[in-house]
Amino acid sequence: VNARQHGVLLLSSINLPGGEQRRRTAEDQLNMRHFYVEGDVLSAEVQTFFGDGAMSLHTRSLKYGKLSSGELVTVPPALVRRAKQHFHRFAFGVDV
Repeated sequence: VNARQHGVLLLSSINLPGGEQRRRTAEDQLNMRHFYVEGDVLSAEVQTFFGDGAMSLHTRSLKYGKLSSGELVTVPPALVRRAKQHFHRFAFGVDV
């Protein structure tokens, strides 16, 4: 998340593959590694900020989730204007 603290993505905050309902069983917890692993690039919504600077993320909408192709571009946080959404569609068909 390019911040001082880590982001937290709970099992209850993701969509299971195929649109399955979240069961939140012990089996789901063990299978979490099949959905996401450290180093994956994903699009997520910040749900909550905690007092220590950490943040809770969620990917419950179909527009969020693991990104499988493309380039990761990192910029200093000061260059990102505060906005309700940070999605952009270019005229030549690229979504960012």
